[in-house]
Amino acid sequence: METTGFSLLEVIIAITILSIGLLGMGTTMLYGVRSATKAALATERAAARQAGIERLRSMPYDSLAIGQDSVGIFEVAWGPLVTTSSSTRMRVITVGPGSSAGPNGRSLSSQVADTFEFLVLRP
Repeated sequence: METTGFSLLEVIIAITILSIGLLGMGTTMLYGVRSATKAALATERAAARQAGIERLRSMPYDSLAIGQDSVGIFEVAWGPLVTTSSSTRMRVITVGPGSSAGPNGRSLSSQVADTFEFLVLRP
């Protein structure tokens, strides 16, 4: 006797395989969204830091001092570290959301500080 169609066992196996595939695809999508979010925040952070540096570069050399500003969702603070007769080493600190190291690896955090130093030469 020959039957047509699928048996109940074949249907259960097919649904199980499909479920495993969908779970794997969902995990991959979640990882992709998280990576895209981290990349977008890193780009915004770099733009905020660059805006702070450009503001310092536009100031007269003798006016370089401690200051701060908001650039988008980031707070940017700056100040001189070492001043010599020919240059000033400036520190720029950017605070805002970003990726930070935690007990379970890297994760997104609302307050991450990033420090950058650069040298401004006396004209």
